[in-house]
Amino acid sequence: MSASGGVSSSRAGYGTAVARIDQYLPVTQRSCMSGDDAVLINRDQEAREINATAAPVRAAGGSPMGMIVVFQDLSRARELQRRLSFTDSHDALTGLYNRRRFEQAVEEAIDQSGAAPAILAILNLDHFRVINDSAGHLAGDALLIEIARLIERYLDDRDVLARLGGDEFALLLHGRDIEASAVWVETVIEAISALRFSWEGRVHEVSVSAGLIPVDNQAESFGTLLSRVNVACYTSRQYGRNRATIYHPGQEDIEQYHRDIFMAAGLREAIENDRFVLFCQRIVPLQGEGSDYLEILVRMLGREGEIVAPGAFIPVAERYGIMAAVDRWVIEHALVHDGERMEQVRNGRSLSINLSANSLNDATFLPWLQEILSASPLPPQALIFEITETALMNHLALAVEVIAELRSAGCRIALDDFGSGLSSFGYLRNFVVDIIKIDGGFIRHVSDNAVDQVIVDAINQIAQRLGALTVAEFIEDSASVEKLVKMGVNYGQGYYLHRPMPLEKLWLE
Repeated sequence: MSASGGVSSSRAGYGTAVARIDQYLPVTQRSCMSGDDAVLINRDQEAREINATAAPVRAAGGSPMGMIVVFQDLSRARELQRRLSFTDSHDALTGLYNRRRFEQAVEEAIDQSGAAPAILAILNLDHFRVINDSAGHLAGDALLIEIARLIERYLDDRDVLARLGGDEFALLLHGRDIEASAVWVETVIEAISALRFSWEGRVHEVSVSAGLIPVDNQAESFGTLLSRVNVACYTSRQYGRNRATIYHPGQEDIEQYHRDIFMAAGLREAIENDRFVLFCQRIVPLQGEGSDYLEILVRMLGREGEIVAPGAFIPVAERYGIMAAVDRWVIEHALVHDGERMEQVRNGRSLSINLSANSLNDATFLPWLQEILSASPLPPQALIFEITETALMNHLALAVEVIAELRSAGCRIALDDFGSGLSSFGYLRNFVVDIIKIDGGFIRHVSDNAVDQVIVDAINQIAQRLGALTVAEFIEDSASVEKLVKMGVNYGQGYYLHRPMPLEKLWLE
C-alpha cells in the first residue's frame, strides 16, 4: 500500500479526505496521533479506507528524528457495514425499500401530512401464484424484479417505492391529490398489462390490482392505513382485477371485508394468547333408547373477555385458512389438556368434535391427530369426528384417507349438514359413516312442510339401510320433535332440547 506524501482526490462513495503524510508531522511534538477518517490510494489505484496511528521516533536526547505511521485497512469492515445497513432497509430481491423502511416513510408522511399531503398505494400482482407454480420460483423472482424496474421509471424524485413481501408493492406518492394519483396508478397498471413476461419459451400475461388512500392526520398509524388500502385493493380484485380503487369509508362490501380482516387478525391473536373456551351441547336420543352424547363446541374470547359467537369468527377462520389452527386448539384441549377430567365426567357418553376443510387439506394433520389420540386418556371408541359435506366436496381424496385411518383406530365418523349439497348421497358410496346429521334447513319447518318431511324421511331410511344413525339438527319446538320421532330419527340436537353451555359446567354436574 502506498504511503507517499502526494495528495489524490477523494473517491466517489467514500466521502472522506485522502490521507497526507504531512498531516501527521505535528505528532513529532507529541506522544502520538490517530485518525480513522482517511482514504489511501494503493499502487493499483484502489481506494482503501484506513485508520492511521502515528508515533514519534526520538533520538537519545529526546529530540524528534522521525515517526512511525501504522495504517489499518478498514475497507472490508466499512463495506460490510454499508451492506448491513442496506440489507436492514432494503428488499434483498428487488433492491427496493423493505416493509420496515417503508413504514418509517409513511409514519413520517403522517406527521407531515398537514404541510405535505401524500397518497399511499398498494399494487398486488394478479395470479402471481400461477406463474410461480407453473414456471418456478426463479421465474417469479425475475418477474418481480422486472415489475420493480418498470414502476421505477414512472416515479418522481420524492416518490417512494417498496416491496412489502410476496407480490405486494407499495408506493408513497407526493405532490398529487387522490384523483391524480389514481390516474397515475392506472397508467402504471396499463404499462404492466402491456408487459409480456417470457420465461423458457413461454409468455405470461401480467395484471395488477391496486388500492389507494390519502395519508392525512386522521390516520392513526401505518397499520391502519395499510389495512384500509388493502380493502380497496381487494375491491379491485372483486370487480374484475387489473384496476385501481380509492378507499371510501362506508361502502358496504369494503366495510365487510375490513371487518373480516380485523377478525382474522383477532383470531390469530386469540390463538397465540389461548383466548378460546370450550362449550358443549347434548345430542339427545329421540326413540327412548341409548344415551345422549356431547358435541364439543368452541367460543372465542375478545380482548375484554367477552364471548364471540361462532357465526362471527368461524366463516372468517375458514376463509383465511385459520380454521385448522382452531381445530387443533379444540382437539388438544378437549382430548389432552382436559382429557383426564373429561374421562371422569363423561359417564360413558361419547364426544363429538368437528373437523374443518382446512384441517382435511393439511397433510400434517392426520399424523398430528394420531399422536394426540395416543396421548389422550379418552379411548378412541368414545370419539366421533364430524366432517361437513363442504369439506368433502373440496378435499374428497384426503377426507377418505382421514376417515379410513380414524375408523381403523376405533373412532366413529359423522357426516354433518347432510343434504345441503347436490352430491350428498354420492358421498355415501366413497366411505362408511356411522352417523348422518340431517341439515337443519330441512328440520326447522319439518312439522308443517310436506317437502321437508319427504326429504328427512328419505335420508333417515337410507341411513338405516346403511347401518348409520341419524341426528336431526336445529330442533326448535316440540312439534318438530313429535314428527321426527314418528319418522324414526335416532337423535335430536337444538336449542329446544339443550342449549350449549361452557364445558366447565360439566365438571360441576
